[in-house]
Amino acid sequence: GGGFFHSLDRGATWTHPAWPLLPDWYGTIAADHVRSGNLWVSFLTTSSRTTNGLARSTNGGNTWSLVSGFANVLALDALDGHICLFGARTNDACNKIYYSTNDGATWDEITRPGYRFANVRNVACDPHRPGRVWISTDQRSVAIFTPGTTN
Repeated sequence: GGGFFHSLDRGATWTHPAWPLLPDWYGTIAADHVRSGNLWVSFLTTSSRTTNGLARSTNGGNTWSLVSGFANVLALDALDGHICLFGARTNDACNKIYYSTNDGATWDEITRPGYRFANVRNVACDPHRPGRVWISTDQRSVAIFTPGTTN
């Protein structure tokens, strides 16, 4: 089996809390590097592959809530309430990079036409410069997005 597991003793023992959102899923997980207990999970069902999205827990995975508006999320990171992700909103024609400064209450696209980074492998929130996002791609390249600068 698989699923979500967590440890409270540095990996000596593990528990498997219930996943109430979907019985059969896989995805990406990000633990906020500053805010203890804040977890983000992108998920895709394995049976029908029709239910995709993003979920958040503020209590270490004991309870979860769906983050509305996402059709899929392929990569994500979290740092002190700032979230960066690569995915598609419900009405997007392609995947884009989104950034939130308020724990996902609002989202801004940081990519633009001609700079969609269709082959993103991972994104990371810069711990030293709030708003800066590191982007890695399949072509072994890394891009940096810094708000307020021109493309």
